[in-house]
Amino acid sequence: MDPRAKAILPQCRQLIGQADHRPAACDGKQLYPKQDHRWYAEQQQAFEDAGCHLLGDYHFVGSTPTASDQMRCFIRALLTPDGLAGIAVYHTKPPLWQKLLLLLFTGQWRLSKVRECQSFFSDGTSVTTTIVAPSSLLDTPPHESRLFVPPQTSVADQLEAHRRHVEDWCSRSAGRTPRRMESLEELYTAEFNLQRVTQGFRKKHGGMTVPEIARMANCSKADAEIIQADLIVALQAG
Repeated sequence: MDPRAKAILPQCRQLIGQADHRPAACDGKQLYPKQDHRWYAEQQQAFEDAGCHLLGDYHFVGSTPTASDQMRCFIRALLTPDGLAGIAVYHTKPPLWQKLLLLLFTGQWRLSKVRECQSFFSDGTSVTTTIVAPSSLLDTPPHESRLFVPPQTSVADQLEAHRRHVEDWCSRSAGRTPRRMESLEELYTAEFNLQRVTQGFRKKHGGMTVPEIARMANCSKADAEIIQADLIVALQAG
């Protein structure tokens, strides 16, 4: 294996994730007592004032440490009045090693307090409107569209930006329509299924695309293709 492929293989495994990690409803206050529950309540109230309603809390579970374990947080989920967009509110508190990965991939020391609006479509795609700045190294997969709004953006303005984001995404493909959701299970199942598509896309490319590898390893396209070939073999081997 190319030494450069070996160096970034752990990050590629991290991007692909574990097959048995699944979402499950939880009691956020009970399971995560050290979280900033006042902030969660404030965000919930702001979205409810804008007409959204609470679905509940969930996290990820599995036989090995999940993203919820690593980030030490749960997700509070809400739904827009029309059921066409789910809201995710969460406050990450990652350990040092996870912060270093975040710094590498996003240029940020930590994601900290996050709120995102997400819609899922009939063709398996999705759009997200988030206050988290885009990654400095990773590209958005072709089946997703992510729109960044500044962290100081109000909840009402973020919801309006997401509504326009959905309209724009629908206009790009005939017959593409947003899926309506009604329950917490429908929301986190849609998110889980999207993650599986994204993980499959990344596994097919060795965890990272050629342009991403070129940026990560600071190398030419030809060298990135060699590194990618080694990564694909390594990930297929398990």
